[in-house]
Amino acid sequence: MDSTDANTFKAFLKDWPTGAHATEARRLQRALEDDESSQRIMSWVLGSFLLMISVLIFFVANKDTLFVFMMDSSIRTFKGHSDDVISVTFSPDGRFALSGSRDDTLRLWDVKTGHEWQSFKGHSDTVNSVAFSPDGRFALSGGNDHTLRLWDVKNGRELQSFKGHSDAVYSVAFSPDGRFALSGSRDDTLRLWDVKSGRELQSFKGHSDDVNSVAFSPDGRFALSGSDDYTLRLWDVKTGHELRSFKGHSNYVNSVAFSPDGHFALSGGSHFTLKLWDVKTGLELLTFKGHSRSVYTVVFSPDGRFALSGSWDKTLKLWDISVK
Repeated sequence: MDSTDANTFKAFLKDWPTGAHATEARRLQRALEDDESSQRIMSWVLGSFLLMISVLIFFVANKDTLFVFMMDSSIRTFKGHSDDVISVTFSPDGRFALSGSRDDTLRLWDVKTGHEWQSFKGHSDTVNSVAFSPDGRFALSGGNDHTLRLWDVKNGRELQSFKGHSDAVYSVAFSPDGRFALSGSRDDTLRLWDVKSGRELQSFKGHSDDVNSVAFSPDGRFALSGSDDYTLRLWDVKTGHELRSFKGHSNYVNSVAFSPDGHFALSGGSHFTLKLWDVKTGLELLTFKGHSRSVYTVVFSPDGRFALSGSWDKTLKLWDISVK
């Protein structure tokens, strides 16, 4: 495939409407951005998988199965989904896992036994992102059906449907106090929601392309977003104003995270790098190189001294992020 054909195909994939094949189109577009070799692209189409991580114990999602790993050995397999698993997270107490899938469901799992406790049904398309409330009583999900949904973890009942986005919801997060929800969408916006009423409180506009990842600061005052427009942006949650734009990535920003003290931001991008930023100034402090494909997920260690990254090169990497 020559560069002209590849660029034309990428443009076609970018305009592919949402629906049953939206996520496949988007992933294939990203593969084309990553690889100039058509053989590698075809290999990816046939056998790609996403990594989602949580410090030492992490999940790898591939097809309709979740695996739990301790270091490099699988200790448990969670089976129940009928299609690809897109997003996973731990409950605050670590006893349960929550997964979102292309089979349009969320599922709640007992980490110790692998038993499926609940199946949450309500979305009409792929579930791209899942999150637990800080107290673990509620779950939040975002999907290709343009909605966020709030669930009672204990009985699996849908409590709220948040409607306002005009395209797929790619990322969701609870505020530290659990009162608010944040979402990022293919419609290029972030939105802030009142969890109890389901009312939209703010629409954050400034990105010029898909918003792939969102996060609250530890004190809940700020929001961070990463986008296909190659930028991170910092927002005032109360006013919706954009405070800062972080520029330095040369391709899509797939994942963002705040440090535990809120002073730093971490981002992972499609140009194989992680970047560490000063939140107050917007300055790029460090760039981490080592992955050979897109960095799709990043997280700080609880003490803020290390970063962990997951990539389409099928590896996780641990980084020392101490700022000298």
